[in-house]
Amino acid sequence: MAMVKCHHLALVVLALVTLPANPVASSAPSKNLLNFMSVISGRYVEEILESEKLLPAGELENLTELVIPVRIPAFDPDFAFLYEETVSGTRFRRHIFVVSENADKIITIRPYNITGNDVAKDLDVASLESLPLNAFSFDPDCALTYRPVSRNTYFGTWPDCTISDEGVIPFYSSVWTCDSENFLVLNEQSLESRYRIPYIMRKYGPE
Repeated sequence: MAMVKCHHLALVVLALVTLPANPVASSAPSKNLLNFMSVISGRYVEEILESEKLLPAGELENLTELVIPVRIPAFDPDFAFLYEETVSGTRFRRHIFVVSENADKIITIRPYNITGNDVAKDLDVASLESLPLNAFSFDPDCALTYRPVSRNTYFGTWPDCTISDEGVIPFYSSVWTCDSENFLVLNEQSLESRYRIPYIMRKYGPE
């Protein structure tokens, strides 16, 4: 697999983004928002540490991530992406990422759950297009936020809503670049085992 190169991003931005059904009724997305969506779109594989290569295959986490644009009219005029994470070959997270931006260029990702969806089973992506808004649920405390550091680098926080520490939701520290998604586990209860040593998820392909 060939890793994505930064200079290729500008060529694939429009190909990655599925425009709302009624673009005339909505304002055009900013260059910052378009670039962010291009940066996050892709398939990701964990970069294994040298010390971990000595472990038996069954003990490796082998994290993967998938972020692809999806067509869901219920979220118009915002943009939607399917996000999935697997750990040791088991799908652990599945969300619909709904992406928006404010006047300060802060990017917000609202991670929606699909009502009645079994994360362990494969998803018929085409079926998402016909789902009404009430088929999705979202906790505002679980929103991800990012700020641009440079054109192809976004730094932010990602709540780990799978756990709660005395009512407080812990966060991952997260950085997206044009060729990787990098995050730091800040709570020992999180499923990912590498506490306080950054994960580097290398991007392979724009989608």
